[in-house]
Amino acid sequence: MRSAALAEAWLQLGYGRAAIWGTSPVVDGRIVFGDKSGYVYILSADNGELVTELKIGDNVDATPAVLDGRIYVGAFNGKFFCMGEDEAASTQAASPQAASSNSPVTPKP
Repeated sequence: MRSAALAEAWLQLGYGRAAIWGTSPVVDGRIVFGDKSGYVYILSADNGELVTELKIGDNVDATPAVLDGRIYVGAFNGKFFCMGEDEAASTQAASPQAASSNSPVTPKP
């Protein structure tokens, strides 16, 4: 692929209160990522607009995993989170008591 064939579709500088680590998966037209301030963001892949954001704790260094409509991500505060379609209403945290900077792996169905 030649670089001349690529063009910027949109650029979003307004989200992300801190450095972003990991990869941002794109699922069902949405981009999911976390940042060093402990937020997880979901943006529209079409235009970069914020769909939702959620403070889950300390640094989110890991790449979120997405499976069956749920987002799985660990934070540096030692908690592992599972978020559903209504992110704020269905957030659940497990406490493995260790900082997480690795990405979760989901099994192949």
